Amino acid sequence: MARTTFIHVNQHKLRANRKVPPGQREPVLTVKDYQSNRYAFDAVVVNAAGEEMARVVYRPEKPKSCGAVLWMETMLEVLVDPEVEVCAGELAGEVRPVVAMLPD
Repeated sequence: MARTTFIHVNQHKLRANRKVPPGQREPVLTVKDYQSNRYAFDAVVVNAAGEEMARVVYRPEKPKSCGAVLWMETMLEVLVDPEVEVCAGELAGEVRPVVAMLPD
């Protein structure tokens, strides 16, 4: 039986990294499973065959045009909660987080 793995964004490290030079930044992601906590700047989600399904990216030196320094990328279709999607569409250009589910 597969166990759940969590990718946690450490907000304290994210904020602290704004104040230090690039070479002194600390990892902002914690990948937690039943055995360990692993710390990283980027994380790749793979399927059983080892193929990349999604990626969590931290790029403070090259933020997105909206200002985001941390985001998730995937080439797969992303399903969203309809209420969240409607709410985000009603905000006049504001960016709001959307919960995404990846297929097994």
